[in-house]
Amino acid sequence: MGALLSCWQPDRSTQIPWGRYTAGSFATLPTFTADQATVLFNTNVIGILRTSRAVLPSMREKHDGLIINVGSILGRVTFPFFGIYGASKFAVEALTDSLRYEVSQLGVDVTVVQPSADPTNLFANVQLPPDGASAMLTEKWAKSPE
Repeated sequence: MGALLSCWQPDRSTQIPWGRYTAGSFATLPTFTADQATVLFNTNVIGILRTSRAVLPSMREKHDGLIINVGSILGRVTFPFFGIYGASKFAVEALTDSLRYEVSQLGVDVTVVQPSADPTNLFANVQLPPDGASAMLTEKWAKSPE
């Protein structure tokens, strides 16, 4: 919530929470553990729920507000090795669409931005499989038959 609160100004007429809670992953799907997927979904999906619950009471009261969620192009298309990350970003798209419909009559707008290649530190903290199996599977997958 620290990132949210530093951008949220309750005294403004329109409140715009902007939270960039993103965790990434890179490897073949079978190499990830359920715990790793949970961490990723807690960051990328449940963070949106928490943020929305924190700001919506005030927005409803003022009948004004804008929520901006950070999705990804990987929430629209799928690529190898980004399956878990992409699944979480597809979930961001679904949550954003649903929330937009649910609060539209309350004077609150909800949107999602879908950056593609964005110069962030996403890959500095990217999740990799715990057992080294990723390298083997990734190498096998990358070899194309000749």
